[in-house]
Amino acid sequence: MSRHVRTFLLMTACSLLVAAVRAQSAPDVIEVVVMNGPHAGTYTTPSSETICAHYKEMKWTFATWRGFEAPDPKKLSSAAIKVLNPEQAGPKRGDVQIAFGTEPGTKVVADYKVTDVPVTLTIKGKGAEMSFDGKTQEGVGLRVNAKCSELENLP
Repeated sequence: MSRHVRTFLLMTACSLLVAAVRAQSAPDVIEVVVMNGPHAGTYTTPSSETICAHYKEMKWTFATWRGFEAPDPKKLSSAAIKVLNPEQAGPKRGDVQIAFGTEPGTKVVADYKVTDVPVTLTIKGKGAEMSFDGKTQEGVGLRVNAKCSELENLP
């Protein structure tokens, strides 16, 4: 299993943990813009299911969402943006993963990933905004903007 798959699975597991213990306050949301290709369009994650957290031990700040009931290959099924070393001064780098739909047997129909790319992180009180604007290796343009009213602090 690749490092990126393990990272995404760990982020998903963390998001489930956070979802189990958090009380929803102001809306948290990830907006995804796919600029070209078969999934071109703008997608917004449901606030009640979007998880934002700072994982101190792993040195990550992230926002993630997973639609467990997204069998339609045209619908967004997961979105995540992760900022590496968020407490380190200077420009930030991170990972983004966007997936669409599933087929029987949980096969992902489209999976757009970029790793170790420039991202932005703006801390706002207890919350944060994270963003990415770029392309995948296949040339698919992506714009991802996560707005988090409050970051859950994980050990």
